[in-house]
Amino acid sequence: MNSATLSNPALNFRIEIKFFLFLLPLFFTFDLIYYFSFYVLFVFVIFFIDKLNTGFRDFYVYSFIFWLLLLTYGLYKVTDSIVKSEAFYYYYITILIPFLIFLIFTNSNLKMKFLDKFFNLLFISGIILAFYSFYILSTINFDFRYRIPSFWNHYNLVAAYFMVLLLFNLSFLVNTKFSKRSFLYIVSLVIIMLGLIMTQTRGIWLATLIAILFYILKRPKLFVPVLIVVLAITALFYDIIVDRFFSVVNFGSDISSIGRLQAWIASVILIKDNLIWGYGFDAFRYFRDNVFSVYFVILPHPHNTYLTLMLDLGLFGFVIYISFFIKAFYYAIKLRKTSKDSSVNKYLDGIQLSFVAFLVAFMFEPYFTILGAITFVLWVLISLSFYLYYNHNNLA
Repeated sequence: MNSATLSNPALNFRIEIKFFLFLLPLFFTFDLIYYFSFYVLFVFVIFFIDKLNTGFRDFYVYSFIFWLLLLTYGLYKVTDSIVKSEAFYYYYITILIPFLIFLIFTNSNLKMKFLDKFFNLLFISGIILAFYSFYILSTINFDFRYRIPSFWNHYNLVAAYFMVLLLFNLSFLVNTKFSKRSFLYIVSLVIIMLGLIMTQTRGIWLATLIAILFYILKRPKLFVPVLIVVLAITALFYDIIVDRFFSVVNFGSDISSIGRLQAWIASVILIKDNLIWGYGFDAFRYFRDNVFSVYFVILPHPHNTYLTLMLDLGLFGFVIYISFFIKAFYYAIKLRKTSKDSSVNKYLDGIQLSFVAFLVAFMFEPYFTILGAITFVLWVLISLSFYLYYNHNNLA
């Protein structure tokens, strides 16, 4: 059995490692990056001891060569970085902990009932975040000129978390026969959508819309209900939407947009000078002044996942790192073409929609980052896709 368990013969008591995963939504709710990483280390130690006791029976490291390359090359880039201590923290959060998440998820016995409970907890997490955002908004007299990040520190990162939950919620609603549970999904969807709107994150709004359009192409019957929802949202939040829209149209007068464009240009120039190997972790902060002496907005990173990975790891590291995302996306698409099980399809659709959205969102923010728990959320989705692909016949 492809599971990880901790046994105590004296007490005749078994603890399945997968149940430790139920606490992950709590860490996501409050954006507890450090505590999350320590918790994953703790769970992995228990997981490793159990596997050691069983002689690593039914233990797999999918994409082993790519993981070996990423782990070793990442350590090399730590030594190649300007500030080694900061670089190691980047390595720890964006490579080492994701590797442990990947091992735990892909080697645990995750049945459908467990996954349903886990994602229900994630939806509750999103509802809590949205309610707290609403509370914050009420304390400022519902002044929609302000962006609301809820418990998180970064608007754009919590917006991506809302986006993932919204798209999975939509997938669950579409792939579930209409029942009382459907009403719960509808309520959850509306609340999470409001949380996303309150972040006022243009890139995530665009990414979410493109992902939903992608879903409509696959399921044309969704067009009318989606159109009704979009029109209702536009009517209710017209001023916010128009304001954010014109901040894009009037690009030349929006200092935030100009600052990002300048950061992108600086990043491209730097990448051209060291295309293959990159500059080491947190490169933009230390090398940006080599390109421009003055910036419209002083940014700590290029506000772009692709450029950040290219700057830090070079083309070589970028290909290795992003390959896990691409492979997970491919697995979800491939399995969905043959799967007729709606209980599995709701996860495959959710993964596909999230990844389509992130392909767009990656243009506007570094989402494999040390700045928020969204990095771990992404790696949970990547790991889940691998798990479903290799274990889809053993999920009942």
